[in-house]
Amino acid sequence: MKHTWIALLLVSCGLLGGCPVTQDQDTPVDSDSRTCKATSRGYRLYVPSTYDPALRYPVVVTLHGTFPWDTSRLQMKEWKALGEKTECIVVAPVLDSAEGILPVAWSRRKRQLEGDDVHILAVLDELATTHSIDPERVMITGFSAGGYAMYYTGLRHPERFSMLVGRACNTTKEIFDEYTPTPTSQKTPVIIMVGKYDSVLQSHSWIAFRWLRTHGWTNKLAIRKEYEGGHIRRPEDAYDWWNPGAPTPKEAK
Repeated sequence: MKHTWIALLLVSCGLLGGCPVTQDQDTPVDSDSRTCKATSRGYRLYVPSTYDPALRYPVVVTLHGTFPWDTSRLQMKEWKALGEKTECIVVAPVLDSAEGILPVAWSRRKRQLEGDDVHILAVLDELATTHSIDPERVMITGFSAGGYAMYYTGLRHPERFSMLVGRACNTTKEIFDEYTPTPTSQKTPVIIMVGKYDSVLQSHSWIAFRWLRTHGWTNKLAIRKEYEGGHIRRPEDAYDWWNPGAPTPKEAK
């Protein structure tokens, strides 16, 4: 009986679209709230206190889940201590497509994703003009309903991202049905993380994984990993997947 109640609690957390942020908030500097000049839409930015413009910094693009259970601000609270520790710049764009509770018509979702796609890339372009970043070391990661934009933008612009990491991510088959993979995208690693008791997102994770494996991604480049628990944020685990390709900042060329 005890285990049944635990499972129900974890499933409920998944249905609500988010879980509490448990990561450390004690960082030497805070994140900034900014407006992208090209799109007039918001994003949050964290730059490590050790930032040196003579170096080139890895970038984490983290995409939030369903409002109000997750936001760009909460995504930044997830990642900022990790960004400080690992010396990564973190950006969290505000999304329109992060609706994961109730069904959304594909026509509406597609319009949202197209707008988010423009915004995410514009944020990266703006960041490249204000900070010294390494364009070859950019991870895009989504949590919960942030998975829609992660798959949509990450797959369509593989030249911009070194890895996609989904953390208990929503998706829909239409995102893949309307996409034709390229040799470049098929070489981009996609990590799909999901909780053992995250019942709704289990099925979504299989949609993505099966499509990838049947469209040119090898077993080393499309990985589905189950974790104990339910709908949990897990930024540290996402970073660990990316870490071999993202060492500390290097000298600018």
